Amino acid sequence: MKKKIIENICMLLLIVGVFSFNLNAQAVNDVADNNTTEVKKEKKISIGWQKTLTNNVTVNFGDIRMNAKSGTGTFNIFMRRQNGGYKSIFSTVNEYASTYFVLLVGNKIYKLDSSCDVYVKKTVTGMVISYKLENVASVQINFDCIKSNSKSDYDIVKITSEIKNLSKKSKEMALKLVMDTDLGEKTDVHFYTANIPSVNSECIYRTMSNEKWIVSKNQDVSMQLLLYGYDVTPISSVAIANYQTVDSVDWEPSVNIYKSFDLLMSYNNSGVAINWNKKLYDKNGEDKFVFYIALSNNNIINGYQYIQNHDKGVDSTSEVATTTAEKRQPIVMTVPDNTQVVADNRNITPVEVVPEQNVASEPLTEEVPATPLVMPSVKVTNTPSNTFVPNSDVKFDVKTISKEHLTPEYIQGLIDRINVLANSDGPIDRSEILMLNSELDAILELLRQ
Repeated sequence: MKKKIIENICMLLLIVGVFSFNLNAQAVNDVADNNTTEVKKEKKISIGWQKTLTNNVTVNFGDIRMNAKSGTGTFNIFMRRQNGGYKSIFSTVNEYASTYFVLLVGNKIYKLDSSCDVYVKKTVTGMVISYKLENVASVQINFDCIKSNSKSDYDIVKITSEIKNLSKKSKEMALKLVMDTDLGEKTDVHFYTANIPSVNSECIYRTMSNEKWIVSKNQDVSMQLLLYGYDVTPISSVAIANYQTVDSVDWEPSVNIYKSFDLLMSYNNSGVAINWNKKLYDKNGEDKFVFYIALSNNNIINGYQYIQNHDKGVDSTSEVATTTAEKRQPIVMTVPDNTQVVADNRNITPVEVVPEQNVASEPLTEEVPATPLVMPSVKVTNTPSNTFVPNSDVKFDVKTISKEHLTPEYIQGLIDRINVLANSDGPIDRSEILMLNSELDAILELLRQ
C-alpha cells in the first residue's frame, strides 16, 4: 500500500514537471513571435531609408539617369547619347567619390560621404540622399528631374540641398559642392559662360550676375550649371580650377588666376567648386540651397531659357512658352571645312546694326573685364530678320587668331555669346556685336587660306 502511494506521488510530480516545461516553452515561443513581429514591423516602416552597404538607387527620367550609393554616400548623373549608351557628367572613378558635398560647422569641415549615416531613396521626381551627423547636423540632397517646356523630354535636374542644425546650440554652417567634371577635358574649351566664350584657366567668381551659367561639353553630351536667376540661391563663390585645387582641404579653393588646369601629375584635369554663404542656424534651424543642371545630347541646352521664362513670370511648361520656343529654331552654321556647328537660336532677337560711331555714347549693358579677352563672333545664316550684318568699317587683326579659335567648340562659344548680347534686357552694345562679326570674318578668311 505504501509502495503504491509513493508511485502515485512520483507520477503526479512527473506530470506537473512536463506541464510546467510546456508552459515555459510556449512563453518562450510567444516572446520570440512578438520580437519577430516587432522586427518585421520596424523593417516595414524603414523601407527606402534603411542603411545597407549594398543599397543603391538608380532612376531614369527620359534620357536622364541618376544613381546614388548609400554604402559610399556618392552620386552621379548621366545623359543618354544619341547613338546609344550613357555618358556621366561627373567622373566615375572610385565609385563617384571625387564629386561630393562638404558641410562647414563652426571651424570644422565634414565631408559628406560614408563617414556619415547615409540613406538613399527614390522619389516621384527623382531621388534623395540624406547625410546625418549625430548631434551635429543633417543634410538632405533632393535631385528632381523636370522638363524645360511642356513638349520637351526631361532635360533639367533641380538640386535642392537642405541643412538642419541637430545640436543643442546655435551654429554657423555653410555648404560646398565639389564637382569632378570631365566633359570638356578632351576639347579645346573646358568651360564657357554667358560672358566668357572660353575658360581654359583657373578663375573664381563672387557673383554669377554676369556669368549666369557654366557649360561643359563634349561631342555627345552638354552640361549647363545654372547659378543665377529665378529661385537659384546666390553663391558665395564659384571656383573653376584644376581638380586638385578644388579638392583641397581649404574651405574656399586657393585659385591661381590665369593658371592652366595642368599640374605636374595632373594634365587637363578640371573641376568646379560651389560655395554657398555661411549662416547662423538656431537649434533645429533649417535652410535650403537651390541650383539647376541642364543636360543635352544635341548641343541645344534649354536651361537658361527655362530660368528666363520664370524670371519673366512665364511658366516654362505652358503652351505659350512652348510655342515661343518652337518659333526659334536652331541655327546650323557651316564653316569652310564643311564642319557644321549647331547653335541655339532661341535667345536671339533681331537687331538692326548701325555704324559704331553712332552708338559710342551708349552705356554698356555688361561689366567689362579688367583684362582683355578674345571675344566671340558669329555669322548667323538664317532668315534675313535673324541675320547680323557685319560692317566693313570694323577691322579685326588676323594675327591675333590662334589655332584654338578655329575649332567648332570655340565657334559654339561665340554663338552663345552673341545670343546673350542680342537678348539683353538693357540697351544693346552694337559696337561689340560689330566687333564680334568682324572677328568671325577674320576667322573665315584665315580658314580659306
